[in-house]
Amino acid sequence: MKRHFSTYLMTILMLVVLCLTPAAAFAQDANPAYDLRFAGVIDGSPVEAGDPWVIAGYTVNVDEATVVHLTGGTLNDDDLQLTGMWATVIAHRDDAGDLVASQITVARPEIRIKGPITAIPETEGRTGAWVVAGQEIEVTVDTKFNERGGPLAEGGWAEVYASEVGDGLTALRIRSTEFQEEVEIYGVIQAFSAVEWTLSTVDLSVNEETLSTGEPQLGLLAHAAAIVQGDGSLLARNFRVMWQEPGGLHQAVQFRATVVTLPEEDMAGTWKVTRVTAVTGGTEGVEETVEVTVTDATSIIAKKGLIIEGSVVHIVAWEVDGGIQAVQITLVDTDGIWKGKAFYHAGTIQDMPPGNGLMGNWTIGDQQLRVTERTRIEGAQYARVGAPAEAGGVQLQNGVRVLTWLRIREHDGRGTGFFTAATGVVE
Repeated sequence: MKRHFSTYLMTILMLVVLCLTPAAAFAQDANPAYDLRFAGVIDGSPVEAGDPWVIAGYTVNVDEATVVHLTGGTLNDDDLQLTGMWATVIAHRDDAGDLVASQITVARPEIRIKGPITAIPETEGRTGAWVVAGQEIEVTVDTKFNERGGPLAEGGWAEVYASEVGDGLTALRIRSTEFQEEVEIYGVIQAFSAVEWTLSTVDLSVNEETLSTGEPQLGLLAHAAAIVQGDGSLLARNFRVMWQEPGGLHQAVQFRATVVTLPEEDMAGTWKVTRVTAVTGGTEGVEETVEVTVTDATSIIAKKGLIIEGSVVHIVAWEVDGGIQAVQITLVDTDGIWKGKAFYHAGTIQDMPPGNGLMGNWTIGDQQLRVTERTRIEGAQYARVGAPAEAGGVQLQNGVRVLTWLRIREHDGRGTGFFTAATGVVE
């Protein structure tokens, strides 16, 4: 069994499209009605109406047809500071190749971080330095809390909306959220290399398996799905760069499909799925079976059950060399007996299947968990009684807990929940 390691475009009208909606918002039909769309930092704003904008280093011209949405104020306000804010642009290229915007949507710069909470100060109002997804985030008396998803506590998960202050991050809002296999970072590309990217002060390591859906460029916005490593650092599985242009590096697609076949082992490999494509000029669709490549970098989200042949999934992907490369696959529906509730569990391995195989029943932190040929395993070389592990999966209606992913470490580290005995079920 192989080793394996789950955007958000913020707009106001659209930007409850820039930080709350998946970056799949960039994935459109095969023939988009625009030439280019991207999101980035405003480097230069117009002095007078009709002046060009500079966004993520690109000069963006406007004309009488350009629509501008602002978070507040108007372009005539003397005290309106647009430089440094974030903007989503829909544009076309004129005959000279210059960008002319049909729409510019401006929003406040809010970095989004979703991950496990590993430190909360024991202070009045919980002010001070929190650690979420391995990142130190300053909480002040002005930070707003939302605990409708459960109490904010160490070992739980949180989604943080933060602003960049100096060299660090200050929380604007924090809400409790359910666990997931991967942490998420959404911010500005501030640095990138073959081994590391930085999004709004957050460093993410890169390896040969990391997938990038576009060429990075300073000032563009990007979403990263990553895992917390044993030392608390982040390893990126994939980056979604907020730039889409027909004929570009990767063309974004998204569609709902029914799974026809899965790889014989694990989830990585070629999936065959059936999707319905629209017919030009009519309302009917045509079914077609396509192959989708799933890799170690693909985020697979299955909170409602297990993905099997016949399951309905939503796929966010990018066209690569004529094929379809999955970035994220989310389970929509599955057969009744395979439906269940997502759960998370962490603890020490107490028992393993006999022999040298990994499939079968495991006991981790006093819980019996089942590993199948579909379980994504990371750190299989460390599998032994006494090793720290964390896992997620689906608790079926008969009570059996089937793992969709299992992460084993050589030593205790700063992974999710510090590997203290913990468990939870998403209702």
